[in-house]
Amino acid sequence: HLVEFYNESKITLVANDLWANLAEKTPYFDKVIPLNVLSFTSDYAYRLSTIRKIRSKRYKRVVHFPFTRKWHFASAEAIVRVAPANVKVGSAGEKPVGWRKRIANTWYTDLLSASDESLSEARRNSEFLQNLGVDHAEARIPRLPTNRLPDVEGLPESFYVLVPGAGAE
Repeated sequence: HLVEFYNESKITLVANDLWANLAEKTPYFDKVIPLNVLSFTSDYAYRLSTIRKIRSKRYKRVVHFPFTRKWHFASAEAIVRVAPANVKVGSAGEKPVGWRKRIANTWYTDLLSASDESLSEARRNSEFLQNLGVDHAEARIPRLPTNRLPDVEGLPESFYVLVPGAGAE
């Protein structure tokens, strides 16, 4: 939905390096910048190099999806801060607390409202997209373009994968 909504824009995704290679194989992004979150928060040289990559381009807008922002202050929130864009959109959902909240909220031009009720990640993303202005955004299981994914030998023809806590080992 986001790609359709911004159909005349080139889209750069800053992605966790655990799954960035999968994002690169989809037709949705013009550029993927892999981010090692641990290195970004603990290795000054890596952080500086990544920030330089992000700052090397001018963006029309930055969109930061997560409802829960309290764990992202040192990584995603920092990327929002340094990305050169006139419009920076995030969720007004669960924000960083205390001084972090006050500081991080100033890095956004727009914080989209979010309901307090407990929602699945798919419904939460759908709510965010609707508040962004994507009228037809609905929660559904995403379909990956299988013809662009690498072959994995030894797997049966029909299978499914569960990924609870996708960023966790």
